[in-house]
Amino acid sequence: MGDITYIKTYQGWSYLASVLDLSLKQVVGWALSKHPNAQLSKDALQMCHIKTSAQYQ
Repeated sequence: MGDITYIKTYQGWSYLASVLDLSLKQVVGWALSKHPNAQLSKDALQMCHIKTSAQYQ
């Protein structure tokens, strides 16, 4: 499951994309950006892929 959270800071808005593993109840990927665009989601998914594929090596 994925989610994007809007975070208000003193310097403006930041956006946190997270990927959750519902069976493990853990965050398995995340990314932080100043812009809520497709690259933010891709970065979070890429982290998820790197983390989970490293477990099987």
